[in-house]
Amino acid sequence: MLFRQTHALVPLLGLVALLVLVSGCGNQGAQTNQGAQTGRQPDSLQITFGGPGVPQTPAPRVTLRQRALVQRLYTTMLALHTMPVDTPCPADAGPSYELVFQSGAQTLAQADANRGGCGTVTLSGETQPRLASQTFWAQLNQAIVAAMPVPKPQALAIQQTREGNQPVLTARINNAATAQRLYSAILAEPPVTPNPACSDAQYPPYQLAFQTAHQVIHASISQRCRTIVLNGDYQSLSGLYHITPSFQQVFGQTLAEATFAPAQPDQLLKEIEQEGGAIMQGQVTDLSLARQLYSAIFTLKPVVIAPDCPSESDKVNHTATLYTLTFSQWGLPILTLSVYKGSCQLINPIPGLDASHTLQGDATFWNLLNQVS
Repeated sequence: MLFRQTHALVPLLGLVALLVLVSGCGNQGAQTNQGAQTGRQPDSLQITFGGPGVPQTPAPRVTLRQRALVQRLYTTMLALHTMPVDTPCPADAGPSYELVFQSGAQTLAQADANRGGCGTVTLSGETQPRLASQTFWAQLNQAIVAAMPVPKPQALAIQQTREGNQPVLTARINNAATAQRLYSAILAEPPVTPNPACSDAQYPPYQLAFQTAHQVIHASISQRCRTIVLNGDYQSLSGLYHITPSFQQVFGQTLAEATFAPAQPDQLLKEIEQEGGAIMQGQVTDLSLARQLYSAIFTLKPVVIAPDCPSESDKVNHTATLYTLTFSQWGLPILTLSVYKGSCQLINPIPGLDASHTLQGDATFWNLLNQVS
């Protein structure tokens, strides 16, 4: 389909499980940083995150003050070999990190580590990057984990997906001890690397929103792949974890405390790409209107998508309007609705339908959609 589908599942950030294997040889890089010249050792490390998908204003940042971890990474970094000139590297963008090693208030070394391409570390004052080793990335991963704040969830929202065009089920547990117990159970699970061969057919069966005083921490559970995706959005730990019987037991106890009901949105965000390409974004402030539209979606009947939709004339003349509506409740992404309105119409709820079907809009639906616009 030409219209954009905005999946509610937050992407895995991969701060813990992602390792880039690099190899190579070269001459030891010139140690132009102050720490190497004076022999002083750092006592803290400031890590600023960058790369695709990372918010830039302000850039996420954590500080590690565990001297043993800081100094071990510092020593490993200074021992990296310079990358030979004209080394061919893949043209892929990856996560990047600005590293600032300090002793008290004095900066001993500053470097940019980039997982993309060959996987390099460029020290301030050096013109040629160094090749990062597997050991370096492993130690940097450990440093990030140790530097991340440990949040204290006060409440937990749970979303359960149902098949077909019907609202998901949601429940909210306001018991802080229950929320903390499940969150701790996730962190106790063994981390794993992503398996591209395994995915849920359409949508994860369970999504979680841990609510703290400062953020909402999202997680999704795939019983099929036996994994948990945790997304701390650079404010707390993120990762991919394997589900063990121990977690299943805690999760089952948590579900037993929850009372589920059909979801009701408490927020609606819109993005509308109008004819000619102009994009309008914002929040729908009329909650009553948002809930009317949400309810109207589940009264529509599924139909098979016509083979000529979207039409070639719409593509050439840019005469279609594209809508992406994101409904949420308690921080849970309960529904994303993609609508294509041109010479034909496509209405695609996620979760809801398979790729060969769409919903057939009626007068009530189109009237409510026009009001949201």
